[in-house]
Amino acid sequence: MPDEPLYNFYTDDGHERLTYAQYLQQKLLRSRINNRKSYARFIMGREIFCFAKSEIRDNKPIRDTFMGAQEEFKKCPIRWFDPSGPGARAFLNDTTSEIKALIGPNQTGKTATGVIDDILDIVPCDPKWEIFTQYGVTWRPWRGDDRPIILATLNYTWKHVNSINWPRLKQWIPGEFLSDKMSERHSINWERQLSAPLTCGSEVFFGAYGQDAEMYEGFVWTTVHWDEQGVEAHFDGADQRVSTQGWTPEHKFTLTPHVVEGRPDTGAGSWLYEMFEEGQNKGKTISKYKLSLGHVPDWIMPETKKEEKKQAWIIQPRKQGNWKRYREGRSRIYGEWHVAGGLVYDEWVREVHCIDPFDIPNEWTLYRGIDFGTRHPFVCIWLAVSPDQDIYLFDELYSVEETMEENALLVIEQSGNARRKVESYQDANGRQFDCFEEIQNNMRFERTVMDPKSFATPDRLFARKTIGDMMKMFGLPVRAAPTHNATQRIPLIKPYLDVDYSLKHPFTEKMGKPRVFVFNTLKHFVREIERRKWDQPRFGRRDDKLKETPEKKNDDTQNAWEYAMLIPPRYFPPSDRYNEDEPETKRAVRNARTGY
Repeated sequence: MPDEPLYNFYTDDGHERLTYAQYLQQKLLRSRINNRKSYARFIMGREIFCFAKSEIRDNKPIRDTFMGAQEEFKKCPIRWFDPSGPGARAFLNDTTSEIKALIGPNQTGKTATGVIDDILDIVPCDPKWEIFTQYGVTWRPWRGDDRPIILATLNYTWKHVNSINWPRLKQWIPGEFLSDKMSERHSINWERQLSAPLTCGSEVFFGAYGQDAEMYEGFVWTTVHWDEQGVEAHFDGADQRVSTQGWTPEHKFTLTPHVVEGRPDTGAGSWLYEMFEEGQNKGKTISKYKLSLGHVPDWIMPETKKEEKKQAWIIQPRKQGNWKRYREGRSRIYGEWHVAGGLVYDEWVREVHCIDPFDIPNEWTLYRGIDFGTRHPFVCIWLAVSPDQDIYLFDELYSVEETMEENALLVIEQSGNARRKVESYQDANGRQFDCFEEIQNNMRFERTVMDPKSFATPDRLFARKTIGDMMKMFGLPVRAAPTHNATQRIPLIKPYLDVDYSLKHPFTEKMGKPRVFVFNTLKHFVREIERRKWDQPRFGRRDDKLKETPEKKNDDTQNAWEYAMLIPPRYFPPSDRYNEDEPETKRAVRNARTGY
């Protein structure tokens, strides 16, 4: 086992050599190093300089020591880079994997480590630098004599590129490799400039994930640094060219695997999760490395700050039962894949929304939502609304390969009701059909709705009759749900799943109460809501925002309950329940505009 590294501390009291464990026991030293108000500090690898500002001002030897360290560092910053932990070190030493990733929490130096990896590729390095001789990073022979090395460094938006990628690169690259123009300018609009030539012949290309996929296919890069979570279509486009260059690594990722707002293709369930965790490697050799919050030195992130983060993201949410924040916290603090990534309803928490079944009280208001299917399953979801206006999904029908009439009868029977014949119907071809109505003597429903498209187009087997008409004829009193596509209706429904942690859960007695509860017997519904994802993002040419549309799978039960949720379902006292004799227009206006 290698010896624990020693750090040199230069302070007002002199010079000390300590292991990191010994440093953590030095309360006075730690308080000075993290007191930015009264003390000035400078980190140069494992050399830490920390002096009182008054001493730097008044004491020339101390001032010369402090300023001399800064001047030495500026000559060649990368020389003094000390990786944070074994994961970062192993990432830097991997030059054989075609794709590699450094995965870790926020603010742990992922991007900086990735930038160092970039610099080791694009400029010639001296094997005598401390990064190689003392800090455990393997020296790389220069590979840029035969051909120019073109690095692409990418991020979410141009704002990220200009404020993160370029400043980090400029911070660590030896100044001799930057042109005079590049070294003098603090900020550059890379959306206009796009690339920076280096004096050693290499070139750095900058890009944002909001650019068209065609851009990623049009340039030939040697290697690509994807900071945070890139877009799969862009990766595929870039890989067509990068894979022909014979360079390893072809792609490197530095990321925190949490869900990014506006990026449904991030976190667990994303394409990157499938690549690094589920073996969908696109035919490449892949390696992943982990960064830990515990490996970040106290002078980068104080131990007290780490503990505050754990309290805010892990400990308190767990005590409060705030599982959504807890899951996000596991990603932000421990670098775990955020399980909400890519899910349409990322508000869903099984421990909160799922409950044991019970007998629905007779006075509650009932609804049904139906997603009609022939090639796809025919689905019905039963909902009940309590006097507190809480919504309960209490039953489901998931029918495959049944006829239209058989499905109508299944819904009626599963409701505990019956049907009776009221008349006969003869279509234009002379075929005779019996017409039924549902006798709601067990469950009485305020409304039963289904896909509005079912009322728009006549069924090809029944002249002049739509699917909705036929379901009515077979006994189900269905109506068309409000006309919204999935992209429009999902944002209207999401708030129902939000958990209010100021309220107590009526079944678990823990803090945290949603407006929708689901019986745990609805196996198909639970499976689909936990698997339904947003489709791959679609970027505009100069637009960093996504057009979100759900995938066309895992949506049968979801469509059914969404149709019902758009009514919207509300509790009505028995005296104000739906009356078959009430005019349709009167009731429709009351529900749609006021909910009463």
